[in-house]
Amino acid sequence: MDVLVIGSAVADVLARPLPEGGWQEKQRIETVRLYPGGDALNQSIRLADAGVSAGILCVLGKDAGGDMVTAALGRRGVDCSLIRYREDVPTGMSLVLVKENGERHIFAARGAHATLCKEDLEGLDLTGLKALSLASLFSMPFLEDDGMAAFLERVRKKGIPIFADLASDKRGQKIGGVRPFLPLIDFFLPSLPDAAALLGLPMPEKTGNDKADTEAVWALARETALRLRAEGAHTLVIKCGAAGAYYMNEEKEGRIPAPVLTPADVTGAGDCMAALLIHRLLAGSSLPEAITYACAGASVSTLSEGASAVPLCEEEIVRYMP
Repeated sequence: MDVLVIGSAVADVLARPLPEGGWQEKQRIETVRLYPGGDALNQSIRLADAGVSAGILCVLGKDAGGDMVTAALGRRGVDCSLIRYREDVPTGMSLVLVKENGERHIFAARGAHATLCKEDLEGLDLTGLKALSLASLFSMPFLEDDGMAAFLERVRKKGIPIFADLASDKRGQKIGGVRPFLPLIDFFLPSLPDAAALLGLPMPEKTGNDKADTEAVWALARETALRLRAEGAHTLVIKCGAAGAYYMNEEKEGRIPAPVLTPADVTGAGDCMAALLIHRLLAGSSLPEAITYACAGASVSTLSEGASAVPLCEEEIVRYMP
């Protein structure tokens, strides 16, 4: 195994398109489907699709949802040997309502994925590992409260690069919830809304002027990156949605625009971007090159329904790169 992804794996019930103009008691929509989902699952599948030897460490219930998730991971070539199963808690589930423009509303029920704890990492063999990905901070409350810092220090002593994404701040911890971990993470990959929320910064209001709105996004991304660097973060790659990504470390900073596409479903795009970034960095690409590839791949992923249901085509990713 070259890359181990730690975090959430759930079952997603996806419905689209979300009806406009209010709800009725009964109405027909185009699609209702069951997909595997969760940040760690999506990342590990995208890594395996890219030819990376990837494994997942997550927690599932001993139920039909857990069986479905495990089978889906196995079909895509992800190493499932480190999955933990709980008999007393069900596999997590999310309801994903997708709008006509591809944006979505997610309603998540807390399940087995949120019970990951330090005991689940005991005796973990890190031999041969080339990268570790936490997908995502704020999604592993037990581990973050007790054991995360010590585990990351052990990984760093092995010289293994650590990547970390960020989920929404459900407990309202803000920057204090991640401050102990930032100096231990080599590549921090939050979305702009989640990163800004950490620091109490508002997202810019849209004016209708696309150029001005995009510049406002880049300005907020830079301010957020500077503040997170001051909090101990090393390399930052801030995912800015349709705008692309902003990166900063002690040597350089810059913006990488994303290709302009009309999305069908943006679910899992951030997970896809994180996975492809890891893939390209391990393959020897520079940081800007890796982000450019990852932005293109994440954009292409939004053309299909489901977070990671459809494998990406390398030729299509390259076609959308500048």
